[in-house]
Amino acid sequence: MKYILSLLLFSFALHATDKLPESMPEDIKIVYYKSLGHAGRGFAMEITPKNCIYKDKSIRKENEFNFTLTTEELTNIYRILAKNKVHKINFADEELIHDYDGISLIVSWGNNKIDLSQSGRRVSPSWTKEWNSITELLEKIRERELTNATKEVELILDKSLVGSFIHIQMDSNHFTFRKYIDTDTLKENPIRFKLLSGTHSAFCILYKDYDLKKKKEIYSDFEPDRSSIWDEKHNQYVNSLKNETFDLSLDTRSKKSFQLLKKKDKLVVQ
Repeated sequence: MKYILSLLLFSFALHATDKLPESMPEDIKIVYYKSLGHAGRGFAMEITPKNCIYKDKSIRKENEFNFTLTTEELTNIYRILAKNKVHKINFADEELIHDYDGISLIVSWGNNKIDLSQSGRRVSPSWTKEWNSITELLEKIRERELTNATKEVELILDKSLVGSFIHIQMDSNHFTFRKYIDTDTLKENPIRFKLLSGTHSAFCILYKDYDLKKKKEIYSDFEPDRSSIWDEKHNQYVNSLKNETFDLSLDTRSKKSFQLLKKKDKLVVQ
């Protein structure tokens, strides 16, 4: 009985220590994040009264930028945290889920910390409403600042690429360009998309001797509701062709556009 009572007192003391003060501490730090997980992509948004940092993460690259929040915005976040009793939110009573990696939150000040890491576990259903109230506000701020920080860049396809099938994929924003290059495709120039400021890597595959007649043959009996079957056949055809792979890089701080050129069966960035 003494042991149980001591355990209860310890638990109460822990919650009392971690409970948010009535007034927002000057050294408050809020970290809203998602680790890389199985998809190999995540983010971390760190909020403090003096400065805020956003980090966009992938396996091979990390881009970040700074931003600031007004006193009113920061005060509102703190109010939502306190109103929804962030210090009491707990996790579902279930075994660790090895393939689950949800949004997580850490709130710290002084020697106190509230750590709600959802790596392998989920917030308890009884606290879902409070958790959503907190994360929905933080997600709106994340989306707004991410949108403000991105820059538009242009992909320009050179005429010498006509007759090739090309695959380009950025590692940082899930941008993928996969197409047979003909005169109609060139009319789309420049192809615009957005990236965070910084250096980004990409890879490009140029498939040689692509035959349009073969494509027509593959899709000759095309049925929209079974499109995946023909797409898979097309992928098999493309992958059977000779190809060359090239690593590309783009620094949005120095220029906003890059051009792909075919030169001695090599693709270069200008």
